[in-house]
Amino acid sequence: MERLVVQGKVEGKRSRGRSPTRWTDIIKATTQTSIVQCSRNAEDRDKWRRIAGAAVGKEKEPSSTTTTLSRVND
Repeated sequence: MERLVVQGKVEGKRSRGRSPTRWTDIIKATTQTSIVQCSRNAEDRDKWRRIAGAAVGKEKEPSSTTTTLSRVND
């Protein structure tokens, strides 16, 4: 079975629809740089931690919608 998969001789139809999002696509979108630049930044562990921390911090910030809703309910 593995041999068939490696050689690309698997029978059947190809899957339809949008292809799944790859990990590299998420990294490129989050950092807004190329994968090559991300790889270079990742070689410096401290720099990559700062970049990753900034990206995670953006996701955890409360949105203005949440702030507006809490003010309406007060």
